[in-house]
Amino acid sequence: MPTEAELLNAVLKSPDDDAPRLAYADWCAGQSDPALTARAEMIRHQLDAHRLRQRTGGPAAKAAKLIHQHQTGWIGGLARYVLDVEFSRGFIEQITVKGRTWIESAGAIRRLAPVRHLDLVELTDLFAEVIGSASMEGIRSLGLQRQGLMDPDLEVLAKSPHLGSLRWLSLVGNRVTEDGAVALAASNRLPALSWANFYGNPYDPGEQFAHDQGLIVDSWLTPEGEALERRFGRLKWLHDPAVYIMETEPDRFTID
Repeated sequence: MPTEAELLNAVLKSPDDDAPRLAYADWCAGQSDPALTARAEMIRHQLDAHRLRQRTGGPAAKAAKLIHQHQTGWIGGLARYVLDVEFSRGFIEQITVKGRTWIESAGAIRRLAPVRHLDLVELTDLFAEVIGSASMEGIRSLGLQRQGLMDPDLEVLAKSPHLGSLRWLSLVGNRVTEDGAVALAASNRLPALSWANFYGNPYDPGEQFAHDQGLIVDSWLTPEGEALERRFGRLKWLHDPAVYIMETEPDRFTID
């Protein structure tokens, strides 16, 4: 019978596959520790919620209750590295971490959990080293909110050879202007990028919305966004398929 370490390694090697996660849940269910049997339930609930694209209610709510009860124990050895975590499909996939910690310990972190979603903080003078690191391989969403980023930082990001999996990018509250957005638009290193949020920057090319009681009834690009698309063609990350105004920040765990 596989050991817990072997089962976790299977999850790490195939993070898109539900089967290793279910195998880990089966192992947990067979243990006498109540925290492990609860972990089995949580994994199964979150997998159900993910298949339903459900963030609240139903199995998502059941999973959230179990996480509230057991999170400290389930975080385990990651606690020494991270500031915050979020579980997805039964495992910690999103973390908030300091830039220096990621530089020094990304390998150790990624041996403990299938991390694919990062919120990075305290990046002063470290941005190029972090973003240029091979530790960014496989990262699907990246939160860089309020880190004082400027156009040269976006140029570094746009040239990184390790962000080919990136789908979701939050640049909220930085200092990016037109040159930074142009670097992003011109990049051929970000083939999967589907959404980028420039809110709170001096330059914001993102889509705008009109809604009626939360239902989006119209959308349009800012003049900055129109100018970018005249120059580079349609940019998927400037557009949002949301139906309701509350959905205009897409779920980073399910975005295609």
